[in-house]
Amino acid sequence: MNCGCTYPELTVSYRKGLVTEEAIDTALARLLRTRFKLGMFDPPESGKYGKLGREVINCEKHRQLALEAAEKSIVLLKNDKGLLPLDSSSKKITVVGPGAANAHTLFGNYYGVASRFVTVLEGLGEKVKDKFGINIEYRQGCLMYGDNHLSNAEFGQANAADIIIAVMGLDGAIEGEEGDAIASDSNGDRVAIELPPWQLKFLQKVRAAGKPLILVLTGGSPIAIPEDIADAVIFAWYPGEQGGKAVADIIFGDTVPSGKLPVTFPVSTAQLPPYEDYSMQGRTYRYMTEKPLYPFGFGLSYTSFRFDSIKLSSPSIKAGGQVKAAVALTNTGGRDADEVVQIYVSRDGRGADDPLSSLRGFRRVNVPAGKSVTVDFDLPAAAFETVNAEGESAL
Repeated sequence: MNCGCTYPELTVSYRKGLVTEEAIDTALARLLRTRFKLGMFDPPESGKYGKLGREVINCEKHRQLALEAAEKSIVLLKNDKGLLPLDSSSKKITVVGPGAANAHTLFGNYYGVASRFVTVLEGLGEKVKDKFGINIEYRQGCLMYGDNHLSNAEFGQANAADIIIAVMGLDGAIEGEEGDAIASDSNGDRVAIELPPWQLKFLQKVRAAGKPLILVLTGGSPIAIPEDIADAVIFAWYPGEQGGKAVADIIFGDTVPSGKLPVTFPVSTAQLPPYEDYSMQGRTYRYMTEKPLYPFGFGLSYTSFRFDSIKLSSPSIKAGGQVKAAVALTNTGGRDADEVVQIYVSRDGRGADDPLSSLRGFRRVNVPAGKSVTVDFDLPAAAFETVNAEGESAL
C-alpha cells in the first residue's frame, strides 16, 4: 500500500541496504494476491460488480442495510430508572448540542458520499412527528470544537422541556487522519479522552436544569464523561448515512439496543499508562486492573438475559485439539431482542505478563421474550495459548 511517499522512499532504502529485494518481492506478492482475489485485473464485464446498474445506487435494500448496521452497532451505556425507551408521555422534547444537526458526526475519515445523510436531529424530528404528532425544539448551544460560546447557550427551553436530548462528542476534524483532523491537538490524535471541555461546560449547564437528560455521543474512540452527567447515555460511533434514524429508533424503542463496546472506556486520561511505556500493563481489558468507566464488551438492553453455567465437551485440551463450549441463554424480559454472547478465556496461576482474560469468540443471537437458546462455540487449542515477553507460546 502506498501511503504518502512510501514507494520513492522504498527505492532509497533499497539502495542504502535498509531493505532487501526479497522482502520487497514478498510484500509485492501479498498485495498482488489480494488484488487478484478482488478481481481488479479481470475484465470489468466478467465480474458481478461490473454488471450492476444504476438502479442499485441508493436503493431501498442498501438504505435498510445501512440502517441495520447502525442500529446493531449503537451501544446503550446507561439507562437510569428505565428512562429509555421514550414513550408518548414525553410531549416537549428539546434537542441540543453541536452534533445534532451536523452531518460530519455521521462518518469518520473514510466514507462514501451518500445521496442523503440523516442527521440525529432529522431522525428524531421525523420520529416524534410520525409517532406522536409533535415537534421538537432545537438549540445548538456550543460548537463541536473551539473554546467558544454561542448566543443561545443560555436558553429557556430546558426549563420547559419534559426531556432533553444532548448530542455531543467528536467528529473527523477532532480525531482521525492527520490531514483531515484540522481541529486536532496532535495531528489527528487526541491528547485527552475526556469530552471536549467547552462541550462539557455547556452540558453541565443543561444538566443543571434538572430535567431528564439523554446524552448521545458520537466518535470513533472512547470518551470519558462524569458518571452523573446524564440519566441515559448512548454511544452511536460514526453511524453512517442512516445514523440519525438509527439513533431515533433506539431512543423511542422501535429497535432494542444490542451493541457491545469493542474498546475499554477509561474513567479519565489519568487512568491510562504513560504513552512512552510500551509494556501492556494497564492497557486494554486484557491487562487493566483498575475499574474503567465502561468495560470492554459492555452494552445494555431494553430486556434482560440470564446465562446458565457453561458446559465444556472436555475439561482439558491438547495441542491441535478442540473444545466445544455451550451456554444456555434465556430472555427473562418482555422484549424480543438480540444479545451478543461473548466467551473469554483466563489462565489459572497467571504470570505477570499473562492477560487477565482474552475474548475468544462472540455470537449475535436473537431470543424471543421468555424463550431460551443454546449458544455453541468451537475453541481450538490456540484459544488457550499465551505468549510471553520472549514471544514463546504455551498451552
